[in-house]
Amino acid sequence: MPSSGLYGSYPLTAKKNDEVVKGISAGVYTLGYKKEESFYTQYVGRSDSDLNDRLHDYVDSKYERFKYGFYNSIEDAFKKECSLYHDFNPKDNSIHPDRPNGTNYICPVCET
Repeated sequence: MPSSGLYGSYPLTAKKNDEVVKGISAGVYTLGYKKEESFYTQYVGRSDSDLNDRLHDYVDSKYERFKYGFYNSIEDAFKKECSLYHDFNPKDNSIHPDRPNGTNYICPVCET
């Protein structure tokens, strides 16, 4: 199983999110569940501006846990999201990650 290189996994609660996801920045996250000692990725996503705020959208959803990582730029976050999408092929992502608005970034894996 590939490694995500993200922090976590943590319970997907508002309290835990605020405790560990400090700061306002672009970032990437995976959502899923833990079985025994393994984290299973069901969804991969990105925030171009405020990762903490974006993760709050999933509190009380069907997802139990999250992993996350901050990135220095929107482009870096997009590229990481694409890599995770291709590495894990998450069942709840119905389409390839979308480019950030107003950009022409290219996926580093499939070059779309």
